[in-house]
Amino acid sequence: MISKEIHFQNFGKVKDAHIRMRPFTMITGHNSSGKSFITRALYSVFYTLNQDLMAKFLVQNIDFIIKTIDKIGHNLIRITQKDAELLVDLEQDFFALKRYIGEKFESVSIFQERDILRSFQPQIQELIQKVNELKSSLQTGKGTKFQSVQEYLDELDYNLSQLNLSTESWDRFYADELDRELRLSFLGNFQVNSLSKLKFLSNESNISIDESVISIRNDDLMWELEHSIISDLQAFHNVVYLESPIYLKLRNTLQESRFQNLGFSRRNVLNQVPKYFYDTDKMLSNDYITEKIPDKIISIIQKIDNGINGQLSIDSRNNIVFYDSEYPDMEIPFNLVSSGISNLGIVALLLKKNILTKGSFLFIDEPELNLHTEWQHLMLEILVDLSLAGVNVMVASHSLDMVLRLQNIVENYEDQDSIEKLFALNRLAKNGTTFESKGIMQDIREAKADLGKPYVDLLKQRLP
Repeated sequence: MISKEIHFQNFGKVKDAHIRMRPFTMITGHNSSGKSFITRALYSVFYTLNQDLMAKFLVQNIDFIIKTIDKIGHNLIRITQKDAELLVDLEQDFFALKRYIGEKFESVSIFQERDILRSFQPQIQELIQKVNELKSSLQTGKGTKFQSVQEYLDELDYNLSQLNLSTESWDRFYADELDRELRLSFLGNFQVNSLSKLKFLSNESNISIDESVISIRNDDLMWELEHSIISDLQAFHNVVYLESPIYLKLRNTLQESRFQNLGFSRRNVLNQVPKYFYDTDKMLSNDYITEKIPDKIISIIQKIDNGINGQLSIDSRNNIVFYDSEYPDMEIPFNLVSSGISNLGIVALLLKKNILTKGSFLFIDEPELNLHTEWQHLMLEILVDLSLAGVNVMVASHSLDMVLRLQNIVENYEDQDSIEKLFALNRLAKNGTTFESKGIMQDIREAKADLGKPYVDLLKQRLP
């Protein structure tokens, strides 16, 4: 479980906000007060730092090298059996290196990777030598064979040199990858084409998490990260962002559209679908090793399934479908399911697939959307239950009903001495600042008064 103090300065609509993060964290405020700016920004940071960026870089690099070797084989003129054998041997060596990296990186911390990478150097030097032998064999005679694939040999040299340098300069390569991925996360999750659009008036925007700082200056991303924050975020099982189910209902269409427009990203065309949807969709599409689901999680799944009178599942064609308890043999396509069932059911589906489990982090924006009052209370109960079962939860909401349900849960929590460590409610003002915390119960009362003000005003108008 994670407890942190986070400070936002001049970020989007947020001018100066202090966010207290606990196992269950709620952010309340009026429309356009900056709640979603905070959750999207933190998701961008948490998700990126949760990824094994060096392993991802190495695997992508090796995959590109293998594809380049295939291109050499397809485009080499007057290819001989010796040429073919050299290429096949080389390709198999890179496949072996890729498997070796996967085995070595599987269960180590990010800071242990530096030493492991150094152990790859003899293998990489051997591969460099084999590539040089291939080039020498192709340069015999007039060199026309070499010239026919020189473009691909140059690509091979470059990517192999990058692979070699990464084993010698882990810090530099990790920093480069982190900078690139953080930038892409901010741009993709906020759907902007420039980081400068995320600033609030000032020339500099800052997000401080304990002693670590991420800054935007003009269109530049600057960061100073403590090892502790990287280690903490690396330890999360998964980081998930949920918003409106509309994207998931259009899942197949959006997947096809993204595939058709793959070239757009290379031309810096802005994707109109937020990155966090594709992150979540990728998790749902993956097959996970079946593990025993903890009893606490099973009870949460059952509470959701009972509430929506059915369950969401993924069929053999990788489509999300709904099974109504009264008609268990009938598959109902996800796009025909009500938004209320979708909102609650997708949480249960993430739990069933072990995407959300103890040690995960869930960001959920306006979970009250399209929910009847009764189901708003159910959703809040589910989210609190998740936090008590080991899933870190951050909720952005302006629902009075959800705040009322939170008040009831916190007031009746059996261990009153621990409520400040388990729950936090952060109130955003219209001017982009946060109200100072006065303790969880008083924060809830003031949020309730603020969100309930329109009802009080209406009642006053009706009084004689």
